[in-house]
Amino acid sequence: MRKRSLVLLGATFFVGIANEVIKVGKKSKKTKNVPIQLYYIGEWTFLDRRNAKHSLTINPDLSIELDNNNVTTKTKEIDEKKLTLIDNFGYLLVIRTNKNKIPTSLYDEADDYTYNIIGAKEGK
Repeated sequence: MRKRSLVLLGATFFVGIANEVIKVGKKSKKTKNVPIQLYYIGEWTFLDRRNAKHSLTINPDLSIELDNNNVTTKTKEIDEKKLTLIDNFGYLLVIRTNKNKIPTSLYDEADDYTYNIIGAKEGK
């Protein structure tokens, strides 16, 4: 009887460990760590107040170009919802994303205006 109890206890122990290993494996597959900057990298377009189309390019190092002109910036903050940069004059540029982590707006503190990003840059 005692031997049977020890076998059942050992089997229960190993089943419990196996379940925990399976749970950990499933969690790691669901939550892949994507570098946050990948959400922002790309070429985007937006319209200004006069409906003129402009291009915004965000490079892998998070440097930016507006209408193919480099803009000197430093990264202040980055997460899944927004990228905050400071330009060389000290003004903030804030790029926000939607629930799909796609950039949807560009706030320019110098203009105190938020531009809606309308999609990928055309022509490339």
